[in-house]
Amino acid sequence: MEITKEVEDFVCKNYIGIKNKDLTEIINKTFNTAYDIKQIKWIKYKHHLNSKLVKRDCPIGSEKIKNGYVFIKTANPQTWVEKQRYVYEKYFGKIPKGYKVVFLDDDTTNFDINNLVLVKNSEIIFINSNHYAKVSKEVKETAINVAKLKTKIKELSNRRI
Repeated sequence: MEITKEVEDFVCKNYIGIKNKDLTEIINKTFNTAYDIKQIKWIKYKHHLNSKLVKRDCPIGSEKIKNGYVFIKTANPQTWVEKQRYVYEKYFGKIPKGYKVVFLDDDTTNFDINNLVLVKNSEIIFINSNHYAKVSKEVKETAINVAKLKTKIKELSNRRI
């Protein structure tokens, strides 16, 4: 049985978290077909889906999860950006080099603009080294402000020397 483009697209959109056997059954029920597991494995191989990567020619705006973070495809061929950066830049413009966007509540799927804050890499080092990374939202906001203050003091004291 020849594999249709519609079935290939279905596999590419729905393969994550589903065993090949189960995916084959879903496809056969959905499309009223009789594909075997080898054909579904071949589709995944053809589109480089074996290592849980999203199909190479997936559309802009597609999302994938890697190491607990959501990434969004912003351009072809393979330009992926952390979704928190993408959301932050939509509201506030380009993020300067040496800065990261962090989640105040540590929920890496909460992209509410009030949950995202821009911090310097040096401030992140302060937060992590002082064990403020996994604290409540309110404490983290305070820790970020302290980190900004300490970083600024260090910056100014280095200028005078």
